[in-house]
Parts: sequence; C-alpha cells; structure tokens
Amino acid sequence: METISDTDERIVIAHGGGGELTQRLIAERFLPKLGNALLDPLTDSAIVDVPAGRVAFTTDSHVVQPLEFPGGDIGRLAVCGTVNDLAVMGAEPKALSLGLVIEEGLSLRLLDRIVGSIAGTAREAGVPIATGDTKVIEHQRGDGLILNTAGLGELRPDARLDAQRVVPGDTVIVTGRIAEHGLAVMLARENLAIETELRSDLAPLNGLVGALFETGADLKFMRDPTRGGLAGVLADLAEATGLSIEVHEDAVPIAGPARHVAELLGLDPLTVANEGKMVVVTPEADAGRVIEACRRHPLGRHAAVIGRVVKSELALVELVTSTGGHRLVLRPYGVAIPRLCCGPVRLPGAAIATAMIDQAVAAAAQHDVARICRIEIELGAMQQVVPEALGSAFEAASKGNLAEGAELKLTTVKAVARCRVCDCRFEPRIEELSFLCPQCKHADVQIVAGNQITLKSLECEQPLETQAPARDC
Repeated sequence: METISDTDERIVIAHGGGGELTQRLIAERFLPKLGNALLDPLTDSAIVDVPAGRVAFTTDSHVVQPLEFPGGDIGRLAVCGTVNDLAVMGAEPKALSLGLVIEEGLSLRLLDRIVGSIAGTAREAGVPIATGDTKVIEHQRGDGLILNTAGLGELRPDARLDAQRVVPGDTVIVTGRIAEHGLAVMLARENLAIETELRSDLAPLNGLVGALFETGADLKFMRDPTRGGLAGVLADLAEATGLSIEVHEDAVPIAGPARHVAELLGLDPLTVANEGKMVVVTPEADAGRVIEACRRHPLGRHAAVIGRVVKSELALVELVTSTGGHRLVLRPYGVAIPRLCCGPVRLPGAAIATAMIDQAVAAAAQHDVARICRIEIELGAMQQVVPEALGSAFEAASKGNLAEGAELKLTTVKAVARCRVCDCRFEPRIEELSFLCPQCKHADVQIVAGNQITLKSLECEQPLETQAPARDC
C-alpha cells in the first residue's frame, strides 16, 4: 500500500458536476482501465444479451476502512462480492454495474489504484463492467469512497441449490481456511502492532463453483460466509431447514496466523468474515468428489469436511470441541469488536443479555415450561465483561418473556493460555495485554479457557396443570 501525500491531486466537487472535469475523470481514469464493448458507448444503459433461461440478479454496497488492506482493497472487494453472490446461487456472471460515490478530497492516485484493482479483478473473474455511474459528495467523515455493484448471471441448467433439499446425513464442507479477510482488515483498520503474514482471502469464486458443478455431485446448498462468518451461514442453514448442524472444531481449517490473531483479539474465528471461501452441503456419497475437485483448484487447496447435518429437537449449530466437549454456535449478535481496541468491555451488556435470553427462551419453549426461574451464565475472563452492566441489561431484556423475573447467576472462568513452543500453561495478564509465555517468552500462545460466554444451565417451572418441582431444562 502506497502512502498518500499532501501534494497529491484530489477529487473536488466539480468532478461530479457533469461538466468538463467529469468527462476527463471518465475518459482519463475510468475508460482506459475498465473499457469494453458494453461500457465504451457510455449510453444511459448497457445492452446485454439475456439468455433464454433463468437469470440471477444481485446488488451490493461496499464500505470498508481502510480502503486498501493486506490482500485487497474496496475495488477488489466490490467485484468479488457480487461475482460470488451470483456464483453460489449457481449462476455464471455475465455483467456487472459499478456505482462510485466519491468523497471530496480523495487522492486521485488512490482512486487510480482502486479502479485498476476493479479492472484486474473483473478480468480475473471473466466478467465485464457493463455500465456505471459516479457521484461526488462533500467531505464528511473521511471514508473516501463507497462502491455499489450489481450483477447479472445466467443460471446453470443443472443448478438445484435449495436449503429445503438438505436432509440429515448430508455433509458440510468449507472450501478453505477461515477468518483471514476479517482479521486482516481489522488489523489494518485499528493499526495494531502485531507482526503477521495474514492477508485477506479476497477472490472471485465462479471458477471454483464451475469446477464443483463439473463433478456431477449433488450440490444442495452453497453460500459464501461473509459478514457473520461461518457461524452465521450455519445458523441460517439450521434455521432454514429445521435441522441441526454438528461441526467438529478440529476439522475446521484455519491458518496459524489467523488463529493466533483471533486469540489475541478475543474473537471467535467462526464469526469472522471471509471473502474467498464457500460452505457447501452435499450428500455424504458425493463429499469425496467435491473435496477432490476443490483441492485441484487454487482456491480450494485447504477444503475440508467440517461436519454433518443431523436431526434433533432443536435446530441448532453445535461445535464438538477438540477436548470432546460441546458448545452452541450462535449467529453473531452484532459487529465483532477486537478486545485490544475497545477497552474493558468487548460487547455492550445489552447485546450479550439479549443473545443469552433469546437462546434461553428458545430452549425453554421446547420443553413447555411456564417460566424460567434461574439462568446460569459463564463469563470467560478474556471477554472482559462487566458483571454489573450485564445484570442491568439482563433485567431490561427479560421483560415480557419467559425469563422475566428470573435469577441471574454469573460465574467467571479464568483465562488460561498454552504456549505452543514449550507447552507451558499460564494465566495471561489481560489488563496489561501481556500474552507472552512466562517460561520461554514466546508470543505463540493459544487461549484454552476463559474465551467464551456460555449459557450454562436453566432452571424452569412447569405449567400448573403439570406442576412439578423446578427442573433443569
């Protein structure tokens, strides 16, 4: 990433006024890189040949800070995001639109690099930028640039992707190592002094999707786990099917640098955004063909079977941990915030309380109880939650549901770290942000305890007609 100088030429309001500066911006900075037979006429609309069959149509808006980050930039993000949204629906991308909302003061050198990135990524994906629009707004927050892309794709005749086709016994596959994009952007945005080789996984996935269809495997579901990460996609799948997803922690592919950074930032890699990976569900009999095809492709070398679809009373996502334990995987409640960047509280008490109560009420409702009498929650010390704040938020969030008036019991679980170099186990000094091994002084450590917020147990009351002593549910 190049440094922007105060002497750089910059965008001014007149660049969006429709006059001479607008024409120069398009002719000198956009068309030389983006030009093609569809875009070059600069008519009000592009004329695109539409196939006789079904088409897929998608749109997405893109904001990211910083605009450039290790492994990518907002331009590559925009093209990959739209191409991948089409690809995971079983569509072959045919044309993209590009809308730029540019903030006054943006460096023209930076804009040139981003437009070049858009052009290069579109060529990589084999899809033209068919039409576009540019607006310039007054300097506001300094975000610099917002992009909108829409995409048109031709649906493959053999595409039968539908979550309703997923059945118990189906295999869940992820096509590569998770969490790299979100963590790389966080490190760049917060300017954290952590030395790492971590880079965004941004990539157009239409080539990999094509390779999977060529196997003839029965592809039932595909999704790219962007915002909300792997956890979000699996929670959506469980909700859509009414089935549970069992995931094995040791099977989920994650690179050492990503695991290390996630642990230092107090983030669950399952909830971190990806931009070059897919979740694929296929019958167990076809899983081998899908994995083999993935690993022959540059974007699928680390593909792995991570779990299976199972039938249970509740539609949940359950993680079988490396120690043999079980924990629920929840859809992220909001935006993941790195612990090292936000002081003593990682998430607002209201967010945690609402998520816990939603989970408790859903579980209690399945057991036909009159109300929840007591809720026990374990707070990992690494999460740095203030118990008093959580207690107040719990009282407010429980009004009007089964948990109203319930007693809240909070238990703190001490943080324990394990050095990967000498296997020493120790309690990190969280407030001092000290994660060095006290024995060998290495920073390559793994947090093995105290990094979760867990709904431990519920004590419930049965309806009057079946009244019995309070019981755990």
